[in-house]
Amino acid sequence: MRIPILSFALALAAMTPPPADVQIEPTPRQWEQSSSSKHDRGFAGKLLMTPDADWWEKWDTPSHTTPHFSSTDRLMIGDSATLMIFFANPRRDPTGGVDVLVDIKVTRGDGSVSIDEKAIPCLQGPMEGSPTQIRLCESQIVFVAEPNDPLGVWRFEVRLHDAVRRVDLDLEVEVELVDPET
Repeated sequence: MRIPILSFALALAAMTPPPADVQIEPTPRQWEQSSSSKHDRGFAGKLLMTPDADWWEKWDTPSHTTPHFSSTDRLMIGDSATLMIFFANPRRDPTGGVDVLVDIKVTRGDGSVSIDEKAIPCLQGPMEGSPTQIRLCESQIVFVAEPNDPLGVWRFEVRLHDAVRRVDLDLEVEVELVDPET
């Protein structure tokens, strides 16, 4: 199993089963409250597990363009997907900087922990543009399902911290890893 934490990395391959199309809504107030999408006191966060190998090209567009991504909650051995971490409206400190961090925990299908990292930089320092603009965390996770990985439900838990506002958002997505022979 390989689960590198990358900064703006490209996902490695397209996947099965047919993924759902997801649009990242232009304002976080339109994001529903769920295990993978939350907002609190103005700060918003959203997770998306995408099989799109071209996710960066879809994201790196003019701000007036609404990107569309595929999402998946099921992978087969040999597949890969990228966990995208979106956020909006971090509070600026008196100098105009922001301090957004993430804790990431990945639990394998057998219940063992694969990754448990704390205080990974998401966005720190000066922030250009409107604070309500939807942003993509600098750190992403690329999940590559390898033959020896345990089958079952893998849980990706992210705590998104707005350190200036002192707000934490606990988000999670689950992906079922299945045998391609079944």
